[in-house]
Amino acid sequence: MKIDVYEDALGRDYQVGYLSRAQLDHLLTNEVFYYDNFAAHTVLPEEQSYFRTIKGVLIVIAYSPAAYDYTVKKRAADALLGTLGPGDRPITINFKAAALLAGMGMRGYNTLVWSTRFAFDCKILAFGLSQKLDYRAPTLPEYLPICADCLLCHQNCPGRAFDLESEERFAPEKCSEIIGPPIRTEMAKNTDEENEEFLAYGKRRGLIMCRECQSCAPCSLENREQILDRAGGQT
Repeated sequence: MKIDVYEDALGRDYQVGYLSRAQLDHLLTNEVFYYDNFAAHTVLPEEQSYFRTIKGVLIVIAYSPAAYDYTVKKRAADALLGTLGPGDRPITINFKAAALLAGMGMRGYNTLVWSTRFAFDCKILAFGLSQKLDYRAPTLPEYLPICADCLLCHQNCPGRAFDLESEERFAPEKCSEIIGPPIRTEMAKNTDEENEEFLAYGKRRGLIMCRECQSCAPCSLENREQILDRAGGQT
C-alpha cells in the first residue's frame, strides 16, 4: 500500500511518514517512552499484545502553530476514519524519535523536532498499522545545522531548562514547571467542549505553554527553504 493514500486523506496541513516493523523494534529497544509526567516507561501492559501485531507505524505531523492545541490528535483520527483499517489505531511511542527515524525533520538544540514542512509549528502523532507501506525516508542530518551558530533557545528559556554542560542538555522537569502539569491533568477530565472553553481561558491568562524556545529561534517556518538548503537533505 502506498503512503499517498494517507496523505490524500489528511490534506496539506499534515506531513506523513512511516516506520517499518524493524524500525519500530529498534525504537522500542533503544528509546525510552516519555509521557506527560516525563517518567520513562516501557509499553503499557494493556498495549503489549497489540504492539506485537503491528506491521508498521504511520507517523503524522500536524500543522499546529498554537502550543495550547490539544485537539489535533482527534482531528487527525477523524480525517483518517475511512483510510485506517479495522486493526489500526493511535499509539503512544517516543514521537520525537519516531519522526526523526522516519526522516520527517531534524532535532533542534531545544530538543524539539523541526519538521521539514512546518518547522516547530507542529504536533506529532502515531498510528499502529496492520499493513506495510511503501515509503523511503528522506536523508537528513540529525541536528539542525543552524543550531551550531545559535543559542537563543537556551538563553531565552524562562525555566532555565537548558544546560550545555550536561550530557542530556535539557531538564524536562524545569520546562514542565513553566507549561503547567495541572493544566494537562485538568484537561484529561474534561469533555471536548469543556476543553475548548478551558483553553481559551488559559490562553487569555497566559497559563499554557511559553514557546520561548521556538519563537525566539531563527529557524521559523518563514526561513524553511534556507534552512533546508543549508541542511542539504533530500526532502
